[in-house]
Parts: sequence; C-alpha cells; structure tokens
Amino acid sequence: MVDVTMRKFAARVAEIEGAVYRRRQALPPLRVAPEGRGGPAATPGADWPELPVGGRWGGYNQTAWLHGEIAVPAEWAGETVLLLVVLGDYTPLPPYVRMAGPEALAYLDGEPFAGIDKWHPDLLLAGEARGGERWRIAIEAFSARVAEPHRLLQYELAARDPAAHALAADLRAAYDVLTILDPAGGDHALLSRAIDAALATVDFRQRGSDAFYASLAPARAAFKEALAGYRHGARPRIVMTGHAHIDVAWLWPLAQTRRKAARTFATVLRLMEEYPEYHFTQSQPQLYDYVKEDEPALYARIKARVAEGRWEPTGAMWVESDTNVPNGESLVRQLVYGMRAFEAEFGRRTSLLWLPDVFGYSWALPQILRGAGITHFMTSKMSWNDTNRLPYDTFRWRGADGSEVLTHFITTPTAGQRYFTYNGHMTAEEVAGTYRVYNQKDINDNLLYLFGWGDGGGGPTRGMLEAGRRLGDLPGMPRIEQGPAEPLFAAIERAVLAPENLRKTPIWEGELYFEYHRGTYTSQGRTKYAHRRAEVLLHEAELWSAAAHATDDRLPGGQLDDAWRKLLLQEFHDILPGSSIDEVYVDAERDLAEVGEGAAAARDASLDRIVAELGQPAGTLVAFNATPWTRRDPVEVQGPQIDGRGRRAKPRNAGVRR
Repeated sequence: MVDVTMRKFAARVAEIEGAVYRRRQALPPLRVAPEGRGGPAATPGADWPELPVGGRWGGYNQTAWLHGEIAVPAEWAGETVLLLVVLGDYTPLPPYVRMAGPEALAYLDGEPFAGIDKWHPDLLLAGEARGGERWRIAIEAFSARVAEPHRLLQYELAARDPAAHALAADLRAAYDVLTILDPAGGDHALLSRAIDAALATVDFRQRGSDAFYASLAPARAAFKEALAGYRHGARPRIVMTGHAHIDVAWLWPLAQTRRKAARTFATVLRLMEEYPEYHFTQSQPQLYDYVKEDEPALYARIKARVAEGRWEPTGAMWVESDTNVPNGESLVRQLVYGMRAFEAEFGRRTSLLWLPDVFGYSWALPQILRGAGITHFMTSKMSWNDTNRLPYDTFRWRGADGSEVLTHFITTPTAGQRYFTYNGHMTAEEVAGTYRVYNQKDINDNLLYLFGWGDGGGGPTRGMLEAGRRLGDLPGMPRIEQGPAEPLFAAIERAVLAPENLRKTPIWEGELYFEYHRGTYTSQGRTKYAHRRAEVLLHEAELWSAAAHATDDRLPGGQLDDAWRKLLLQEFHDILPGSSIDEVYVDAERDLAEVGEGAAAARDASLDRIVAELGQPAGTLVAFNATPWTRRDPVEVQGPQIDGRGRRAKPRNAGVRR
C-alpha cells in the first residue's frame, strides 16, 4: 500500500512541476558569429548564419558566440519571466564530460548576466515584468571535448506561475523527506497526510486550465495546515553553504578554467538577488584573480557581496594545492600568497584551510598551518579510502612538533557510493545523512553541508535553494540554516574543546594517507622534474638577490612574486600529481620552464653583482653554495680551466670547499 501511495505522490508532484511554466514564447533564431567577430557587445551582421532550435553549433574544444535579441511580450506585464536555454543533449555524455560542457556565459546588453549549463538552463529576466522589455543577448558557448557539434535543444521565453512554482517546491521537498522516513513511524504518517491533503485540493481534471491554476494556492494552504501542529524535538544543527568546487585544471586547460570561474560566479550572483538567505563560500585566490582580470564588472559585484557578508572567501592557499610533492617552502608560499591576496582584495584573512579534494595530506601541515595562523582544516577526500576508513570525522590533528589544528570532515553521503561529497544536491538523504553517519556525535552536533554542482563548477541551482528553504521545517529533519563556514568551525571548536569533551576528542598523529589515487609521486614525471627545478631556482634567486642587496632596499621582488604565483598554480591537486588531460601538461611544462628561466636569470644577475662587489680580478672563479650546510663537492667548469688564484690551470676536477 505504501508503494502505491508513493507512486501516486510521485506522479502527481511531477504533474504539478510540469505546469510551472504557464506561458511560453518562441524567440527569433540566434546568429553565430564568424571567428573573431563575436563578443559581449558585438552587433550581429546580416551575413552571420542563423542558429534555430534544432540547429547545430560548435565542435571539439570550440567556443562559439551566439547573438540575438529578446523581447518580452507586452501582454506579459506582471509575469515572472525566464529565458530557457538548453545548449545540447547531455544524455549520452559521460558524467565527467558533462562537467566540462557544453556550457556558456550569457551577456545582456554587454554585461555578464549568468552561466548556462546542464544544471542551470533557466535565467530569470524579470521577477515582475513591465511588458515590452528588450535586451541584446550574447552567449559565449564552449562545446567541450565532444567531437560532434551540439544541437540547440531549447531557446525560448517562459512565464512562471508563482503558485505552481511554490507548491511544486513544497511537495517535492516533502516527497523527498518521505522517502527516507520509517514507513511505520508517526512522522511518515503525518507527512503523507499533508501531501495527500494538498493533492486532494488540486483540480487535476485538466492540467493547465484556469481551474487547475486556481486550485494551487488553496492546495498549498492545505499542506501547511496539515503540518501546523508539528513540533520538532532536540535535533542537530546543519549549516549549509553554497559552494562550487572548480578544479583549476583537470578535464579542461587553464584557459577554460578562467571562463568556468566567470560563468559560475555570474550564476551565484544572479541567484543571490532572488534568495536573500543564500550564502556562498569559495576558495582559491587564483580564481578571483582570473575574474578580476577578465570580468571587472562581475568582480566588483563579488566584492560587494563579500562586504555584505553573504560571499565568504576562504581556504588560505593560492590554489587547492597538492601537499605531497611540493616542498615545505612551497606549502608556506601557498599560504603567504593566498592570505595576502584575500587581505588585499577583501580586507580579511582566513582561519580555515579548505582542501576538500586533495589526494592525501602531509604530516608537515599542522606545523605550517599554525605558523600561518590557520587553526582549522576541512576535507572530505579521506572518505574515498579503499581499504582503511579513518575512524574519526572531527579530531585534533597533531603535527610532528606538537602543533595541532582542529580537523573536520564533511560527512555528506553520496547515493550508492561509499564516499562523502562536497557537491551536495540538497536532498533529504544528504542533509539527514550528514548527521546520521557522523562519528563524533558524543562531542559535537554542528555540521557543515556544502551544496552546489562542482568539480567543473556551476554551483547551486534554483531547485537546491528552494529545497533549502523547506527541508528543515519538515518532520524528521535536522535543523538547517544557511551561513558561512568559518563561524561554524569556531562553534565546532567550542564544542569539542569544552572541558567536558576535551578528553573525548580524538587526536591523530601522522600523515593523512589517501588510499585511492595511486601514482601521484610518479605520473607526469617531466612536469614533476620541471616543478622541482623551478623550486630550487626560485630559492637560489631569492637567496642571492637578498645577499646582493643586503646593503640597500632595492630587492627586486615583483618579478619573483609573479614567478612564485605561476609555480603555485601548477601545484594544483589535479596538475602536479598527474591526473589531468594532456593539454594541461603542455601548458604546465611551458609555464614551469618560464619560471625556471626567469628565476635563473634573476639569480645570475645577483651573482654578477656580488662578484663585482668582491673586487676580484677578471676571470676569477667564484663558487656559491646555496645550501645551509658546508659542502665539498666536484665543480664542473666550462671553458678554460683556472686555479683558485685566477691562473690558467691544467684541466682537472676541482674540489671546492666553502
């Protein structure tokens, strides 16, 4: 009987969802800009090919500019108007290809408006239209690594019925919760009665009729009335924050990451206008730097949201870096350059290291983090271990020198998988499961839930935000609220370090070894070699620059700062470990070679200055030791051999002691 009722509920809810758009309006065909002629403010030419719905665009790794005009019908005054765009058929594409595209950034009247991808096909143009509004639209569409051109499946205006939209969101959230409740329990019975009361009020005789739409508001009232007497008992607190994990490179090169950041951030900002409770958390100053350079108007809006407190820059590192291959100085510089960027751009530092997707964590991290003022660490990747699951989700991670950072793992379950996710979809199973599977319930009931499409970016959707408004009010669900991550970590710290809990808080000593991705020390050996060479040369360049300018204040830091940022970018956790596509390593080897060449040139210029200041005769051989210990090693000399007094000598191996 329960199965029959659930099938009935599912069918009726889907029927209401199918009626959310009450009116639709076809739009004139888009036009495809010839190469080099498209852009946010370009004017389509009469010779530009048309792209109607059903037409094809793009090709392997291609970017196309699609241009057109949008006009809201005059008779739509007062309506909620959206633009619906489906760039291609995502169904046959593997999941890892879908996150790479097709996707786009839409510009209205030359300004970045919102991203378009599989999960964001609906762009809100007017919450309450005046009727007759007009915009010029330009869509920068990326086709991804798909051989065949994509078929434009949808491009039209739609008017959304507010009652259908609200009731569909109510019932979808309620049905979702119903699927995880005990069918024999009182919460299940109460929620079933509420859904049934709503559906009994809807006039389903002719979907889309005036009678159907007139019945939706009363149906919503019946649903709320059925739940009006429900009272929650004690329950855990789940803090939800929107997130868009953007791999700086992986199945796409750096050039596309720049555009992914712009698309994702534009979508986030647009949805923030609709949902005032929406909080968003984003790491990696490198991404902010890309958007600042490419889309300054968009970046100004981000800074305004940061100042408002609804957009949280966090994470501390320049990128979400690998922590196994880089040396200790590189890890320090990740923090130095990351924290400097946040302080310079947003006037704030962070206390939280944010590495949800990195392939294991060096035991050196606690000591380095505390030296940088970082007290908290978040990840979820350790749940992927294929042999030994870490026994703790919240613990004190103690470094080799005794330094500690409070570490908290995200525990959001992934349907059908053993591992947890940082890409939550705002489902009842995920939200409730975050607490259900959590190990440290005896010392903490404050948990973090990240929601939004990620890896390839995208971020939260309108549907997720609607569900987030409702799930916490329904029977059997935890208390949920939107908010930033860093205050939550402060609350976790207060809970686990309270006198009554301190002895029960686990301590982990040693590295956090990741038992899944193998070969991260060996894959893409040329890139790893170039990276290590660049690290060494940057050390030498800084050492001898400091020595050469010890008596003045003219240390040439700007050039080396740029080189460091380029090196740090290549330490991203899908570049340096070796897990990206081949184009990424073509770029990496080129960029790391540039870092090495620039550092070597800066080093040599400083050495020349030092030699000149020593006042030695021309041709004198001077050996420099860049290590902190005394060395006695062979020295290879090219050209005529000279002895220690600057005289020509017979060729031989020279032992130099310093």
